[in-house]
Amino acid sequence: MATREQLAQENRRNLERVTVLTLREARQLLAKGDGLNQQELGGFLRTLIPGIVQRYGNVNAVLAMNYYDTVRDLFAQSTKPYKAYIPELDPYQEVDSIVGYGMAHFQEKGFTGIPDIIANALTRPVANWNRDTMRTNAVADPARTVIQRVARSGACAFCAMAALNSTKVIEGRTTVMSARTYAKHFHDHCHCTEEVVFEGEELITPHY
Repeated sequence: MATREQLAQENRRNLERVTVLTLREARQLLAKGDGLNQQELGGFLRTLIPGIVQRYGNVNAVLAMNYYDTVRDLFAQSTKPYKAYIPELDPYQEVDSIVGYGMAHFQEKGFTGIPDIIANALTRPVANWNRDTMRTNAVADPARTVIQRVARSGACAFCAMAALNSTKVIEGRTTVMSARTYAKHFHDHCHCTEEVVFEGEELITPHY
């Protein structure tokens, strides 16, 4: 049977795989905006971005839902049944900030670089659909659980710090940093995962 660390690393690798697919399609679609004026480009981005977030975010949410059920079945010492679900997630939540970021670049430097800039920015909300699904189910699960941020090997200084101080215990006990405190503190291309550690389990401590 796979260990918790091995399963957590597979969850992270799934985030990376979806990121690759997101970047590939987003760049191809965004390139079609070349030649549009400022007003046209703004409308183009507002139409395009939510669809990309929803398409690949939903892949991440389904992966997270299935992953949650897997680790719960294997490691939760609870007689209370629970089936993970995909929460209501908003593909428009970060559209304004991403479009604003892209349009600021367009006004200064034109269209050059826009496909990469916007595609990179999309990696954050798309990955968050995985993390939000994990967090929402952890809060709803009748089994007492801990939410833990796990950073990948070679993570940036912020992610390493946040991972070391991320533990939030549901239904009492010691709280180091609330998951909601850092829920928005993920950056582009961030592959930190939010893991659920069930009562009686040790915290996940990657070998690195």
